[in-house]
Amino acid sequence: MDNQPLKRRKTKAMTNKELQEAADLEADIFNNEDEFLPNMGREAEFIPSTRFEGHRQLPGDEDLNGGGGLLDVYQDKAPAATGKKAAWQDSDDEEVEVTVAAKSMLRKLRETEEEVVLTGKEYQQRLRNQHNKLNPRATWASSSDKKEENKSFGSGQAEKLLASAGGLLSRARQLPSGRLEATRLKDANQEEPSESVVRSVEFHPGGQLLMAASLDRHLRFFSIDGVDNPRVQSIFLEDMPVHQAAFAGGGAQVIATGRRSFFYVLDLETAKIERVNGIFGQKEKSFESFAASPSSQIAAFFGRDGTVPLVSLSSRQAVGSLKMNGTVRAGTFSANGHELLTTGSDGMIYLWDLRMQKCVEKYVDEGSIGGTALAASPDGKTFASGATSGIVNVYQYQAAIGTATNIGNNGGVAGPQAPIYFNPMKALPQLTTAADSLTFSPDGQMLAIASQLKKDSLRLIHVPTLSAFSNWPTSRTPLHYVHSMCFSPGGGYLAIGNAKGRVVLYRLHHYPQA
Repeated sequence: MDNQPLKRRKTKAMTNKELQEAADLEADIFNNEDEFLPNMGREAEFIPSTRFEGHRQLPGDEDLNGGGGLLDVYQDKAPAATGKKAAWQDSDDEEVEVTVAAKSMLRKLRETEEEVVLTGKEYQQRLRNQHNKLNPRATWASSSDKKEENKSFGSGQAEKLLASAGGLLSRARQLPSGRLEATRLKDANQEEPSESVVRSVEFHPGGQLLMAASLDRHLRFFSIDGVDNPRVQSIFLEDMPVHQAAFAGGGAQVIATGRRSFFYVLDLETAKIERVNGIFGQKEKSFESFAASPSSQIAAFFGRDGTVPLVSLSSRQAVGSLKMNGTVRAGTFSANGHELLTTGSDGMIYLWDLRMQKCVEKYVDEGSIGGTALAASPDGKTFASGATSGIVNVYQYQAAIGTATNIGNNGGVAGPQAPIYFNPMKALPQLTTAADSLTFSPDGQMLAIASQLKKDSLRLIHVPTLSAFSNWPTSRTPLHYVHSMCFSPGGGYLAIGNAKGRVVLYRLHHYPQA
């Protein structure tokens, strides 16, 4: 290869205009080092089509943005504007007219009864307001509310808050009395309805899983989302129609009982079901009803002769036995699991201290000739008793405990000498037949009472004022004969099992969490 000198590539000479533009660009970038270097690495955001004062339009800018002289540039973040504009607006919204008086579902959008037609923009705003009304924003999501709350939150309030252990999140909003906002959803068991009476419904402590037990010998589990409510599992017990079922052991197990001398325990973790053939030392012909402790592996079964066997779910053996007068018909554990309340055919309410396994007090249930139901609020403040007459008495739990403690300290006796006449906070007369179903909401602000002997016999009670909600249920609410009911752990769902095999589901909008 011959050694030839390399030829230099000819380049087109730049015009004076192009040289000046290149010099200006170099000055913009490199002459301001004091401002440029400290700003390197700062967070920037992409702002499309933004014009800045003093910006020099480079050759070809018109082609990039349609001749408008606007470039897509990066700019250091600035404080956000106080009012946000819509990204896009449809001018046709002003020309659209919607008649809101013709259909019943649109009448709720009217501010006055005289309104008949709304513009598209007004209609859109009314829909947004209605959505915000039915689905209020959680207070913790507002930064301004948080700041004001933190400013006013003193040390005394903090100590008071930390001294209580029940329903901290649910009590953040006080439930208003008078009217209740509720929306009916698809039935919880719509995917697989029961073929007989739904005797028990209960939400798992975790929240989303709902169990429905019925006399068709099935335990059905559904994942409740309020839209599809898909079935998770169905278990068939061929030799026992299920009269009662409940989660126990913190939600790890399910107890299912019927009018049999045995009962079943389902382990949810291993999906194994065990038949327990009676309890050693206890001659019970039926384990039809029971109550499970919310804080331990203990279940209390209610016998016909007043015997209450206490059974350990881990060993399946009796760890104690209680005895009251008459026939035991209902019972409930206290919120902390240390006490047990029972009632029965004699119309008395018995208070048992499970640590001593002794009856510490016996109360006369005012106006009762026979107890049918008991329920204690999760916050430990109140409990309610139902009677064959339909009267539901609501009592202060701490006052009852205080009475029993004083008698035990002063008298030095192991049990009560005579029943005490303990006045209820209020006697609720809404039911006219035996009140056999009672349940509190998780925050204790609502009490559901029902009777299976009369159609559509269910009422919701506002506990702080002990008054019934006036607008729900209505004569058109499809309750039928109510046999069971429960609230979800967040309070947002109310499930109602009836004699038609359906689990009717409602969304309670006061509670942000379902």
